[in-house]
Amino acid sequence: MKKHFLTWFAIWAGIALLVLLLAPKDKESILTGLALAASLSLFFMLKNLLQSWSGKIEEIFDKTYTSDDEDGVTNQKTVTFAKVLLTNGKTKKVHFQSGWKVGDKLQKTRGEYQIKVLT
Repeated sequence: MKKHFLTWFAIWAGIALLVLLLAPKDKESILTGLALAASLSLFFMLKNLLQSWSGKIEEIFDKTYTSDDEDGVTNQKTVTFAKVLLTNGKTKKVHFQSGWKVGDKLQKTRGEYQIKVLT
């Protein structure tokens, strides 16, 4: 997990350095926004890394999301999910990864991003 944190820090420090070097005016408000973005990304990174679970894929399904922009153009995006029955009896919806099939056993280990297929 230390490697992930160091990578996160290096990326955000590099972005902050570029802002300091290239931003012509109002660097303070830009850096404040940058700090907020970095804090949010750290939160979501840690949330993902600290998760630990295992379970079996019960269902693979598609969900279509629709959004309208200011010009009235409608956009649709279809995302494939896997419904996983966890060992504690709860269900979890995770983004589908190619090669998964119903019945596969999945494991998400603390400190890793990847979900492993056990069968």
